[in-house]
Amino acid sequence: MNGGLLSLISFYMSFKVTPNRILSCLEGTSAASRRNLEFVTPEAVRVAAVQLEKLEYQTIQEYALGMLSHARAAVEQGAQLVVYPEYTGLLPLTLAPGWRRLCRWLLEEGQAPTLEAKVDPGRLEQAAKALHNFLEEAYLDTFSTIARLQHVCIVAGTGLFWEEGKLRHRAAVFGPAGELLGVQDRVNPVGAERWAGVAPSWEVEPVNTPLGPVGVVFGPDAYAFECFQILRAKQVKLVAAPCVRGGVLADLLRSRANGMGLYLAHACYSAPGLDGRAGIYAPLGATPHLDGVLALAKDGAAQAVCQRLNLEKEDYLPPESVPGAGFVAGDYLPSYRYGGGALQAAQPAGDAPA
Repeated sequence: MNGGLLSLISFYMSFKVTPNRILSCLEGTSAASRRNLEFVTPEAVRVAAVQLEKLEYQTIQEYALGMLSHARAAVEQGAQLVVYPEYTGLLPLTLAPGWRRLCRWLLEEGQAPTLEAKVDPGRLEQAAKALHNFLEEAYLDTFSTIARLQHVCIVAGTGLFWEEGKLRHRAAVFGPAGELLGVQDRVNPVGAERWAGVAPSWEVEPVNTPLGPVGVVFGPDAYAFECFQILRAKQVKLVAAPCVRGGVLADLLRSRANGMGLYLAHACYSAPGLDGRAGIYAPLGATPHLDGVLALAKDGAAQAVCQRLNLEKEDYLPPESVPGAGFVAGDYLPSYRYGGGALQAAQPAGDAPA
């Protein structure tokens, strides 16, 4: 693959993916029958986290309507804010002819195609320059239109943007009129992003929405507890966490919710090998089973997990709450200590510490 072939793919995609095609397929569907943002109170905020299963799409219509279906399902459950997983802005790349070959070409020699693989910076720059226009259009136009048609706020996952000679990993937040409310860039690029030269952001700022200030911390940025500390210091109570997978990251997000006194909406993928489960997390004192979980996807199918939150509920003190057994299971304690916490699991009666 070379620059000429990339230019040919870019030219082809400029016809295959256009704002008019996105608008026509989305606006041809019925608009939302509910307007969940007409009455907003912090005591009854409804948030949805989307769990995606499908990673490949054949047409821009399939992609746009697939994203719309999850927003519609969330709105029918009363959602006022819908959070999508990380990299939703890269999924349209699967529309490009030879996209698998392109992905292999981007890797350095001998690298397996994983999230941690080393990317050839020179080749990535060529691909970014050639393809960023259609990816940006597909991402921004799709989610802006969905937000407008469903009259809902959307944290639209993330996408890669080529700006001023730098690659940026960015989450966009849209309001109920389809307007761009704000963005948050990756703070700490790791793995393939670091090798690819993704520019780190020096700012962690809440996005002002009709629901109040909302923070966005996506992917491995959750490992930097300072991101959550900054948002909490800025009076944020609700954080959207678009991610790829579950596993230890889900436990880490539960620890962040409890340690910082935050509500977190975790969106992810359940495709084979990723095995995430979308969920809504809260300080353990605000959850019925004292495990930090308010809602969790019931299985691996694509779905929107919705939960009503009382952002004014602060009658719990996280450090003084007693954790349930599920809260300290698995990878929770290592994650919590990584973030500076000191919570210890209760010892069974008769057991002495080693």
